[in-house]
Parts: sequence; structure tokens; C-alpha cells
Amino acid sequence: MKFRVNQYSKIINLFSTNEKNGFSLLEVIFSIGIITVGIVSILTLFSYNLKAEINNKNKLIAIYLAQESIEIVRQNRDNVWFGSIGDGDGEFLDETEFSDNMGVSVVPVQQNDPRKGWEINILANNDYKKVYINNGYYLQKNTSAPVAWEETGFERYLEIDNSAVGLVAPGCDINSCARIISHVLFNGTEIVTVTAYLYDDWY
Repeated sequence: MKFRVNQYSKIINLFSTNEKNGFSLLEVIFSIGIITVGIVSILTLFSYNLKAEINNKNKLIAIYLAQESIEIVRQNRDNVWFGSIGDGDGEFLDETEFSDNMGVSVVPVQQNDPRKGWEINILANNDYKKVYINNGYYLQKNTSAPVAWEETGFERYLEIDNSAVGLVAPGCDINSCARIISHVLFNGTEIVTVTAYLYDDWY
């Protein structure tokens, strides 16, 4: 009888948890450290992806804004050719329809309706033109913007280097050519520059 009792006692002791009462403090701290490192890594990855997505979106918008400026100058040239604007001589690179002034910007013809077209605005200074958004349209104005217009952080200006008499503008192969450089900034930092060369003759 005693043998059986001792035998059962040994079996019970084998399954007893009294010898180990849970995790030690060192194990708990180590586990918390591993979990913390994992969570911080995941949050850092999400933050990086979000920042990259925002930067890519801003870069894409800047590319469109820069290219739009070039297209507006090209339209300006075409209108001169067809006699829609200017002094009627059909010359795109003269001082009447064009300027090599560094303070050149692009603005809507009617500030509240960009669908009415755009125009080249020659400024007396080199201020950048701020780009706003209103009803889904990107609009450009430097001062006295309507309250409803929301600032985007973008600024845009054109650098126009047209040929002088007997000279060739940088990058052009003839003197009836202009180099147009569209600059777009975001929060004061230039992020996109687009260069185009426009000619004053049919080819």
C-alpha cells in the first residue's frame, strides 16, 4: 500500500507546476523589447510609405504645372502666328508679344474661371506666382487671392531667354528661337524644371 502511495506521489509531482511559477522578470522585459522593436519598425515603414506617396503626388502635380506653362507659351506663339494677339506682324520674339524679362508668369485671363484661357503676365519684379486650388482647378495669383482659394504650397514662374538681334539663345541653333524654362517650387524648394525651345518660324 505504501508503495502505491509513493508511486502516485511521484506521478503527481511530475505534472506539478510548483517548481516553475511563470516567466521571470528578465524574460518579460526581453519579450516586451522584442514587441516594441517590431511595432516601431512597422510604424516607421508606414510613415516612410506615406511620406513617399505624398512626395510622388507633389512631384506629379509639379510636372503638370511646369508642362502647362510651356504649353501656354506655345499657344501664345501660335496665336501670334495667326494674328490673334500682338501687333499683327506675326513675329513671336519681338518685344510686343514676348519678353526676355525674368519676371514672367502665367495667370488665368479671368481669375475666377480658368476655362476662359490663360495668358502670360510680365511682372515688374521676380516674385513667384503662388498656385491655389479652387473647385478642383489650379489657379495662379500672387496677391489678393479670393478667400475661397486654398493655398497649395506650389509656386511657378517662367524664365524666358529669347534671341537678341544677331545672337542665338542658349540651346538654340538659330536666332529666331527662344529657350523657355518653367520652374515649379513646393514650400520654397524647387522640385521640377522643364525646358523647351520654341521657334518663330514654320518648319
